[in-house]
Amino acid sequence: MKKIYIISFIAFFQLLTFHCNAQLISLNGTSYYINGLNVPWNNYNLDFGTDKLVGVNEYDSTAFENILTQCEAYGVNCVRIWVHTLGCASPDFDTAGNVTGLDSAFFPNLDDFMNRALNHNIMVIPAIWDFNITNNDTAAWGPNGGLHANLIEDSSMTRSYINNAFIPIIEHYANQCNLLAYDLINEPEWAMNIPFAGNTSQVVAASDMQRFVGMLAEAVHQHSSKMCTVGSACLRYNSDNTSALCTANYWKDAAIQSAYNKPLAHLDFYEIHYYDWMDNTIYYFDPYKSYSTTSYWELDKPTLIGESQGNSANHTTSDELYNGFIHNWAGVLFWSYTASADSMGCFSDFDDALLAFRNTDPSLINFNTSSCIATDIESSSTENAINIFPNPASNEIQVISEQSKVNSIEIFNLLGEKMYSLQITDNHSPITINLENIPNEVYVIEVNMEEGIEVRKFVKE
Repeated sequence: MKKIYIISFIAFFQLLTFHCNAQLISLNGTSYYINGLNVPWNNYNLDFGTDKLVGVNEYDSTAFENILTQCEAYGVNCVRIWVHTLGCASPDFDTAGNVTGLDSAFFPNLDDFMNRALNHNIMVIPAIWDFNITNNDTAAWGPNGGLHANLIEDSSMTRSYINNAFIPIIEHYANQCNLLAYDLINEPEWAMNIPFAGNTSQVVAASDMQRFVGMLAEAVHQHSSKMCTVGSACLRYNSDNTSALCTANYWKDAAIQSAYNKPLAHLDFYEIHYYDWMDNTIYYFDPYKSYSTTSYWELDKPTLIGESQGNSANHTTSDELYNGFIHNWAGVLFWSYTASADSMGCFSDFDDALLAFRNTDPSLINFNTSSCIATDIESSSTENAINIFPNPASNEIQVISEQSKVNSIEIFNLLGEKMYSLQITDNHSPITINLENIPNEVYVIEVNMEEGIEVRKFVKE
């Protein structure tokens, strides 16, 4: 018999009390506590694109429709999926290991998934690569089945991927309103030559992985207003709290930019993972412990628990959700819907807990699909009504409007936080905006005009 999860009146009251302190993640101007799960794959490594070993496209829309229908019924607002994984179905490689593009099935497959998720009111985090990119799985998956360390170590090969595959993906989904963020690589530490990690067939230097992440993050920020993160395997690798035996925070801005010194080479929020092995008599990398808040771990960005063992022996799933919230994490994605063969949990282990938690405060959980008119989409009510110059900018930008009256201007960062606001009392053009007091990153600018609101993005560097 399935367990029925009930959050008590006291817990519900406490949830509302802590509401104002929670680190939430924003999309399209609305902030959410992430309440969901990993749907990593239906057919491991082969969901999006053509299996190069046998020449068959194995995407299964019916299977994903069934999964997403159940997710919606149980209050899920976000799922995390695998895109390239090892590189067997996508992207395409030449014989030297350079990326040449994406096959003709890739976008139709991923489009179908993204739009089905939207129809079920679900946000998506696509995990682009997995640490197994450097494992030797060629016996099972053919010549592209891992062993791609050169894609990480050789910046020219990284650039071949970015130019020929990743930028097309970013631009294709720049206006996909339920795409929450790109997870650039899942658990990269297992492929890195660092303490207590580095167990794949090939391992790369930490600086090479950080440069790889930085180059991909820069591409996301240059070509869209979407966010990006990294699915860190454990708090051990994503915290500067050395008193808790953490190795380092490899994914903070300074660490990434030490390997790739560009202002757009940064993550928008952190993502850490939890499994029961992280809680033992020697160390405690457990985000659910009573003391285990984001401040304890010295985290300077909102932090999502992007994988959380769905059948934990240490915590009930309702406690994982509730403690995740009150300890100031940005949400919980359980592991997992389809990977139950790894014995770390399946949907029936946590579905009722997800629904009960959503029902405590639906306004905090339910994905607002009406926001798909989009604060993060470069669309306009009056085509070419304004121009933003220069872009990228340094200390100032100019808003140029020759035909329409501008009433006000607001600038938001990618977390939806307002960074600048200006009321316009006359109708001069151009309007000069001083940027000296805001950090170097990507912004969304909303220009309120008599004919409607114009939305653009720009880069300060």
